[in-house]
Amino acid sequence: MKNIRKIITFLVILLIFSSALVLFRDQVILIDESLFHIIYGFSNPILDIILIPLTYFGSIYFWILIIIIAWIKKEKKLSIYLIYALVIDSLLSLSLKWIFRRARPENFLKKSIFLERNFGYSFPSGHSERAFSGATILSSFYTIFEYETVFYFLAALTAISRIYIGAHYPIDTLFGALVGIIAGNIILNLPTEKTQEKIEEIIHKIKILLKMKL
Repeated sequence: MKNIRKIITFLVILLIFSSALVLFRDQVILIDESLFHIIYGFSNPILDIILIPLTYFGSIYFWILIIIIAWIKKEKKLSIYLIYALVIDSLLSLSLKWIFRRARPENFLKKSIFLERNFGYSFPSGHSERAFSGATILSSFYTIFEYETVFYFLAALTAISRIYIGAHYPIDTLFGALVGIIAGNIILNLPTEKTQEKIEEIIHKIKILLKMKL
């Protein structure tokens, strides 16, 4: 298995983090909420311009666009890995949200910075998970250090933006980031050939149907 050291390392970090959360829950939650109010309190027009758009880096729609672009550019293996990530990250995020059912911080705020209403529970951050999972996969294809730095920097800003707009607490984004990195490294070991064949077959059938209608 590729990246086995990375997977083990981040699993250990996740385990330590989870253990601390269970053993020192009250203290951790207190620190978490304090950090949230500090980051959320930095609100100003300049940061709004930078961070509000960056929250979309973790959006499902953003990654669907990246998947389509990668496929058009003939980077089909990358496209399929990102499809796996989108599905797995979404399922993991939704499952964990329903297990922990932590209310979003914006529910307790008089006014949220972000105009879009966030539905569902807070823990973990699905946007952070998708951003870091995507950054991990993109970094395996674009291995130049500068590219990797940009991918993870954008993912980190995405996680911060989720706190900044009042959608998540810091722990939500940290947990999401760790799960995303682990998921991304595991996904890079999955086979893609059969999935590519199926997708190409579906696309071919769609083209035939479109020609028939025309």
